[in-house]
Amino acid sequence: MILFDRFVGMELAYYRALNRRVLLSGEDAKNLSAQEKGYAGECTYDRIFDEVGHGFVFVFRDVIWGLRAALRSTIV
Repeated sequence: MILFDRFVGMELAYYRALNRRVLLSGEDAKNLSAQEKGYAGECTYDRIFDEVGHGFVFVFRDVIWGLRAALRSTIV
């Protein structure tokens, strides 16, 4: 069961918009490329998971869990 759809992150949206307006510096072009590859990989993962089926698995896309922070606060 898919609970959230995948969306383009703010950083990728920023670099896409910036790329339309100016010639990106080497570092910005590298960041855009990394963001595009990451997003493409996430979409590929979603497509494969959709084809295989979800069964009884709940799919939380683009949800950031604060588990580490919660764990750190409980460990004294």
